[in-house]
Amino acid sequence: MPQLDIVSFPNQIFSVLFFFFILFFIVSKNIIPSVNKIDNLRSFSLLNSKKQGSSFIVEGSKTYNGISKNFSDSSMETENQINILKEFLDKDSNTLYSKFGSSCNSNKKYLSSFINLLNFYD
Repeated sequence: MPQLDIVSFPNQIFSVLFFFFILFFIVSKNIIPSVNKIDNLRSFSLLNSKKQGSSFIVEGSKTYNGISKNFSDSSMETENQINILKEFLDKDSNTLYSKFGSSCNSNKKYLSSFINLLNFYD
């Protein structure tokens, strides 16, 4: 077998080392910098997206707080308006009841006098 021939060992060692160093320089000068560049770009974009995510969280919490404050304010305002309407309706119903009661009393008097007249003519 020629690979195991001791005479060809220096040539094989030289060839292996030569191709190893050529491959090492190609990888170290071209491939590793491009991989580092991609890694740095991904790290930067990840850091940027984390910053944007945290700003979205802050903005979202501000929006939520604003919405909840507006909701509570509007619900309190609605409750106040409902109470005002209740008071107004209670007041009007009492007024209407008293007017209706007085008209019923006057109608009772009129009807009782009318019945008395009819009984008188019988």
